[in-house]
Amino acid sequence: ETHNTNSFQQALLFDSTHSSDSETAADVGSDGPVEQIKITAQPSLLPPLDDDTDVEAKLSLDRKALLTRSESENVAMYLSRVRLSSDSTRTAAEPTVATCLQSGSICPSALELARAHPVVPVSVSEAMAVEACRRLLDDHQLLIEIGSAAALSIVGKRLVHQIIPDLGSDDHVVVIVTGGANISFDRLDSCRQRFPYPAPIIAKSGHEIFMRMSDSALSVAGSTQNSSSMCSASPASLLLKHMAKSKYTYVRDFEREERLLPNTWLVVRIDGQGFTGFTTKHGFTKPNDIRALHLMNRAAKVVMESMVEIVLAYGESDEYSFVFPKKAKAYDRRASKLITLLVSKFTAAYVFYWNEFFPDTPLQFPPAFDGRVVVYPSDRIMRDYLCWRQADCHINNMYNTCFWLLVNQGGMSQRDAEKRLNGTLSRDKHELLFSEFGVNYNHEQEIFKKGSVLLREQVPIDVADKDGNSIQRQKKVVQIQHCDIIGDAFWREHLEILGEQA
Repeated sequence: ETHNTNSFQQALLFDSTHSSDSETAADVGSDGPVEQIKITAQPSLLPPLDDDTDVEAKLSLDRKALLTRSESENVAMYLSRVRLSSDSTRTAAEPTVATCLQSGSICPSALELARAHPVVPVSVSEAMAVEACRRLLDDHQLLIEIGSAAALSIVGKRLVHQIIPDLGSDDHVVVIVTGGANISFDRLDSCRQRFPYPAPIIAKSGHEIFMRMSDSALSVAGSTQNSSSMCSASPASLLLKHMAKSKYTYVRDFEREERLLPNTWLVVRIDGQGFTGFTTKHGFTKPNDIRALHLMNRAAKVVMESMVEIVLAYGESDEYSFVFPKKAKAYDRRASKLITLLVSKFTAAYVFYWNEFFPDTPLQFPPAFDGRVVVYPSDRIMRDYLCWRQADCHINNMYNTCFWLLVNQGGMSQRDAEKRLNGTLSRDKHELLFSEFGVNYNHEQEIFKKGSVLLREQVPIDVADKDGNSIQRQKKVVQIQHCDIIGDAFWREHLEILGEQA
């Protein structure tokens, strides 16, 4: 269950009149109060704090601290209905960002499962759920409903073994998540801006409250000492004062995150580092080694499949450019995160698939790629960037084709071939190729002349229906083309790349 953060903070206020070992939870439904149930407070599930922990951090809230009705009511109703063997009840709807999965009643099947299996209800803050939703999107490219991410946040914040101490270290944990009609990139980003990141832990299981602002979790149920001195403190100050902080936390103040300008195209370009020596050492065919180009495309496809917000990628020779749309929210548009993740994933894929394309050539030393990210404010400038890269592909390929024919077939040294081509124009190179080597440049492979374009296209795939019959569905998959992207025809055919402005 997600819970409004403000209400959760208010729940930390004390009521000094409640000091017994058990708390009365009233089942308040739409029909008014019903029989009251005794719910015994659980002992602290967290290990004791270290001796060097700040004294203030050791102070805990009164185990009988009253939780506001908005936070505790639904969970209390659920527990009480299970114990009363009542089949259903109305629950109070709390305003929350997790609207899609909000339920007005407890279904009978949930009660039956609770009677047959041990169930531990847990409430978490909205901030935790939003953070878990965002992290799942960043790490696994899955967009889920925020309410569904509530359970995921317990795993992400490493609270599972503290809430369920009987869980073994080798036990598997399965988290069920769902999509939703009320979730989108824009809505998730809007919700994220409302809450701190990373979100502090504010969670409740039964009568155990867990809080954490930095690296160490603190249980704030189970002690009455010094509780009266904190009664007058605001919820915000309670959160800040009673977290287990480390004296070394200040070093985080030196970290700086460069967030790229919003509403701009992002292009991450990856380039081979020292590839002249790398290609020579590994015996690449000159001027073009089709195996190496296919390996580059395979690595780029891995990157594009792992990051759903990339709308297009363009590659030639030992470089690749990945284009993110203006509305991209990947990793909160943090430059360092985007560059390092794309470069590392591309390099890892390049090494991983090396033997598939070079089965008879073992790697002599690891390849390296560098990366940069550039923002482009308009569609026209972004297109011009891609035009520049494809024009560069054509110019370099024509030069290299002439150069290596002069060296390999013309018997020239590399220095003499360089002098021969110095100052020549495109028409001069065409003439040289045809008159001296009988090569029509227009008949060269498109991948050599135009590079590779990766984009997502709908393709039919065979799937089985519920009766086991084979049917066809449409699915977006990453496709590789070797086409012209300088002219308008490509962009008219793929209006989805430019989005609404197309």
